[in-house]
Amino acid sequence: MSDIIQFRRGREAALPALKPGEPAFTDEGHMYVGNSGGGFNFS
Repeated sequence: MSDIIQFRRGREAALPALKPGEPAFTDEGHMYVGNSGGGFNFS
């Protein structure tokens, strides 16, 4: 059985609150990972 990994992608201004551990990439080139506060920017 394989696991599915999904990434959110879109405009930074439209980025929703992320669940802890949920990754997201923005069209502006930033990467976020969800935490208890909504998201952490790695760029």
